[in-house]
Amino acid sequence: MPPTRGYSQIAHVKGGELLYFSGQVALNAEGELVGADYATQLEQIFRNIELGLKAACASLENLIKLNFFVSSAVPMADVLASHFAIRDKYINLEKPPPSAFVFVSRLFRAEWLLEVESIAVKP
Repeated sequence: MPPTRGYSQIAHVKGGELLYFSGQVALNAEGELVGADYATQLEQIFRNIELGLKAACASLENLIKLNFFVSSAVPMADVLASHFAIRDKYINLEKPPPSAFVFVSRLFRAEWLLEVESIAVKP
C-alpha cells in the first residue's frame, strides 16, 4: 500500500467492543447549531465525539476510523486552512485512524457544513 500522511491505511483490532457513531454534526447539547463556518463546526463535532466516547468509558485514543462528509458549499481554502490543525488536536498522531474524506453536494440540512462518522474500539 502507498505511504500516507495524516492517516493510517488499516486499523487492526485485536479485541474489545466496537463503538459505531452516527454521523455527527455541529449541534450542542441543546440541539442548536454551533458555528456557521467549517472550523467552528469541526471543533464542535470532535467535542461531540469526545463526549460520546467518555459516556461509553472510552477516549479519543480509541478511535479506529473517521469518515468526513463535507458539503461542496465549503470552499477548499476553508478546509485546508483549518481541518488538520483541528483534527490533530483530537487524534493520536502516532497512529492516526484510517480516514475517508468525501465532498457531497449537501447534507440533510443546508447549514450543516460537514458530518463525521466514527468508529472506536473500547478495550
